Amino acid sequence: MRKKFLHINALIAIVALLCGCSSQEEQSASQKNWIWIHANETKTEQEWNADFAKYKTAGINAILIGANEKVLNTVIPLAHQLNIEVHAWMWTLNRPGDTTALQNPEWYSVNRLGESCFDKRPYVDYYQWLCPSIPEVQNLIFTQVNNLLEIEGLDGIHLDYVRYCDAILPTDLWSNYNIVQDKVYAEWDYGYNPSNLKAFEAEYGYSPLSLDDPNTDANWVNFRLNTVTQLVNQIATMVHSKNKALTAAVFPSPEMSRTMVYQAWDQWNLDGALPMIYHNFYKEDIAWIGETTAEGVATVNNKFPIYTGLFVPNLEGDSLKKAFDTALQSGAKGWSLFDAASFETIHESKIN
Repeated sequence: MRKKFLHINALIAIVALLCGCSSQEEQSASQKNWIWIHANETKTEQEWNADFAKYKTAGINAILIGANEKVLNTVIPLAHQLNIEVHAWMWTLNRPGDTTALQNPEWYSVNRLGESCFDKRPYVDYYQWLCPSIPEVQNLIFTQVNNLLEIEGLDGIHLDYVRYCDAILPTDLWSNYNIVQDKVYAEWDYGYNPSNLKAFEAEYGYSPLSLDDPNTDANWVNFRLNTVTQLVNQIATMVHSKNKALTAAVFPSPEMSRTMVYQAWDQWNLDGALPMIYHNFYKEDIAWIGETTAEGVATVNNKFPIYTGLFVPNLEGDSLKKAFDTALQSGAKGWSLFDAASFETIHESKIN
């Protein structure tokens, strides 16, 4: 066996073959397939057209593209010519380098040790989390949502990083940071902003900091879950008032999301959830993709469709077909691929 790198055209052909379709018109009318795309201001219309034609051939009928207004205005009419939906991919509570937020250090999320994401970024340099319950933070987010909703032809808004910082990372990532997270430790336990603590104590009569392990306290866990849910549902009201769709990238299942990042996405007023069921991140096999998809489908109980998120670089050879089939057989209404870079650069596949 040897490794061979496949150019985008070769991978497109593989995806189309594995989908069992040559174009999006041949898919089930209820199936929608997505791809995440980072905005690129340097691409020409000709280059975008070429990409969209390839995505369409691969069975992709909706794109999630970085919330860059200039790029969105360029790509929307081009994608629509091929009946491909365009959704603005928006980083919500993790906002590294946000110029407005950086002028307000008190907006940033604080861990149980009293350390702020403003000047101590957990795990990686691009982690700068804001606290979802602070009104000024909410207004910052609402302003961006409103601006995006004014873009002509936009089909929807896609929320990413709409949660607290990872209290527990996927197991395969622990070695990257030389850590073990068999429970929630203080260093990675966020939401202890003075504003959160004050609001919680006013409602419940005690501070979570008075507890030996605050994460065993249902009131405190639910308080943080609710701060995110309330934010998302306010955004949903705004988006739906403009007859646009709201989707979100979320952790694999509602139960895992609650524990790992305080994200109760089954309670959100979405038009679709794209759970990132990246099996290798959890040292799991492809069967786990189906099990986790089915768990989410059962939990949301037809409130909105689920589109299984797949991490393309970890799906070599016939694994990609197995992942597609497993997701759809488990109740997903389609799949979403992370990300376009896997198409535009390389996809690693083992060839005899």
